[in-house]
Amino acid sequence: MVYLTYVHSSHLKGLDKFISSFAIFQEIFICFLLKEIIRDTEINIIYHDSWQYTKVLSKETFIKFCSEPLDSYDYIININNFKKFNSLSFNDFNEIKNKIINSSKNSLIILSNVCLINPSFIYKWYLENKFEKDYYSLYIIPKMQELYFTNQKKLGKNIICIHLRLGDLQRVTYNFGFNCDFLENLINLINKYFNYDINIIYESNEKNTSNMSSCNINERRKFNYNWCEEINKLKHLKNVNLFSGNMDNISEHINLLCNSKILFLTMGSFGYYSALISNANVFVHDNVFKSEKNMYGNVNILPNFVIYKNLEDIENNIKNFKV
Repeated sequence: MVYLTYVHSSHLKGLDKFISSFAIFQEIFICFLLKEIIRDTEINIIYHDSWQYTKVLSKETFIKFCSEPLDSYDYIININNFKKFNSLSFNDFNEIKNKIINSSKNSLIILSNVCLINPSFIYKWYLENKFEKDYYSLYIIPKMQELYFTNQKKLGKNIICIHLRLGDLQRVTYNFGFNCDFLENLINLINKYFNYDINIIYESNEKNTSNMSSCNINERRKFNYNWCEEINKLKHLKNVNLFSGNMDNISEHINLLCNSKILFLTMGSFGYYSALISNANVFVHDNVFKSEKNMYGNVNILPNFVIYKNLEDIENNIKNFKV
């Protein structure tokens, strides 16, 4: 029996611990991911206090899926030699796997620094025949969904979400083409085929947001496109609901994204991991796919993900959806 935990430290400065909920979660999740793949070795996951800084899951939820720590361990093995924000490689994965398999009974393995595996790599390795099983579809995504929906609401209705990554990336979002003219055309297209709620989820320009914690705040103040004012003009469109975000309603917005049936993403871990949990039909712009390689570099191969360049690409897909 091996005990496994993660000591998170990469987002604990200033307000980062509040705005990087999924960036924190993806590092912690490696414990659950490894347990799902290394199924021939009994692995007990141990909660660590650093997990409290993600708003994706509560401490109580994590503990439901963890084991009681021992008073002492025969061996403690620290794995802190990785610092990879995109994902560990397959060789890195095997290195950790071998240490787990070959550990003595009652060993505690502590992962730290930046040690994560983007779930898309699990599917990529399966397609490359590095795994005999599709761990991504069979175990990883179901485990992520089980973790999340244990204490979170399933809305039980069809909703469509558009997530706009603003805050410290609002200029990039705009330059990628996600202005309000595009959004209005997108909403009209969606309404052509569906009569469901269309939730636009975005970060407000309040003080209680990531706008207060970016090193590029002076540059962003010069950015004269008033997102919140422009987005507000969309509220008259059919089926549209606006959800303006701050640090107090992150959990509510995550829940909306995770309950989506169709989801349009811009960038960032907030939307990406919500999409994985949701099992939605997910649309990612080609600009994001090509530019955000750390997070989105493999989404073109994932089930239910669509890369698009224009509204025509979107229409060619959604007109065949049964939601």
